[in-house]
Amino acid sequence: MEGDTPTAVELFRLSLKPPEENNAGWNEYVRANIAFLEGDFERLLNEREALSAMARPGYGDINLGVVNGLIACFGRTYLDAYTTAECDRRPMQ
Repeated sequence: MEGDTPTAVELFRLSLKPPEENNAGWNEYVRANIAFLEGDFERLLNEREALSAMARPGYGDINLGVVNGLIACFGRTYLDAYTTAECDRRPMQ
């Protein structure tokens, strides 16, 4: 959120889970965030599609909403895309 993209990408990579622990598409969510940070729109869309196929009601829906927001606000800062109202695609709680 502070603009240190290389550190953010590394921290996201460290949060990847082994396949057997990839609950509700966590790894797809993480890779979508990395794609956004690296400016790779096509990879972001591909990870969103994979996440959509794996997301379960609840936590997975929230992550899918975050990724949808990253897509909607692609090209903006991560802070904007993650936090501004016009980018927020998370389901209402």
